[in-house]
Amino acid sequence: MREHARRLRLFLPIATLFCVGSCLSTEGYYRFQDAGATGDAGATGTGGNGGGGSVGSAGASGTAGTTGAAGTAGSIATGRGGTTGTAGTTGTAGRGGTTGTAGTTGRGGTTGTAGGSGNAGSGGATGGGGSGSVLFMDDFEAGISTKWDFGVAGPPPIMMDGTKVANITETAGDQTLGAVGMLTWTNYSVEAKVKVLSFSGTSSSDGVAICARLSGVDSFYYLLLSPSDTKALKIKINNGSNSSLSSSLDSTGFAVNTWVTLRLDVQGNTLTAYLNGAIKGTFTAVDSAQILPMGGIGLMVQRANVEFDDVIVRPLP
Repeated sequence: MREHARRLRLFLPIATLFCVGSCLSTEGYYRFQDAGATGDAGATGTGGNGGGGSVGSAGASGTAGTTGAAGTAGSIATGRGGTTGTAGTTGTAGRGGTTGTAGTTGRGGTTGTAGGSGNAGSGGATGGGGSGSVLFMDDFEAGISTKWDFGVAGPPPIMMDGTKVANITETAGDQTLGAVGMLTWTNYSVEAKVKVLSFSGTSSSDGVAICARLSGVDSFYYLLLSPSDTKALKIKINNGSNSSLSSSLDSTGFAVNTWVTLRLDVQGNTLTAYLNGAIKGTFTAVDSAQILPMGGIGLMVQRANVEFDDVIVRPLP
């Protein structure tokens, strides 16, 4: 009986090994499973559109340059030329436009457009002298301008006679001059309103005048209202001494304490006199001693008390 039991115990482990080997075969419990069906492919992603960049702002326009200041008048005492007008400043260039913002990159998005460049600023204007149609004008409403040169006598007082006027008085027999303008002026017309309050002399050199081509105290043409010769109107010259270039002209319309308009045109070597808008006479210089080529304008008084107003100088061709 014990022998039979021993044999049984040896048989069971061996039988177990045969059983395990049979279960681990390709036909056993752990055989490979068949593959499942292929899954559907995922849908293709949609490309994103990037937002375009904004256009850059145009640059600001450049600032125009300032106009140059006119040159100052030469001195009647020395005959020095006026200073040259200052050139205008150059305009500031415009700033470039800002760069546009690039579009966001989506899937397949487009790139934003860059901003455009700004416009360049314009250049400044070049400074110049006086204006084209009027070379000079003064109505004395702002007083005696510093452009006038009255030499050692100094500026005259401003009086009220309806409007502000310049009142010049001279009693000693020495010509009092007030000068203004450029020593380079050549062909032009000088005009002024004149009111003689009184004469204190009777010589042919005494009187009230407007002057042209004035380059010094003893170099100028002048149109004189004189107390002699029944209030004569004459074209005269001071070229170191005073002399008449014309005979007495018609002075009809002139009276003391009455406003009249004197005008003297200088064009080439020809001088033309006007009283109250009417031509009164002309003179053409031939003698070289009588030719004054250029200069400014002036107001002259000798042994008289006079008011001046509305002085104006216009260019002639």
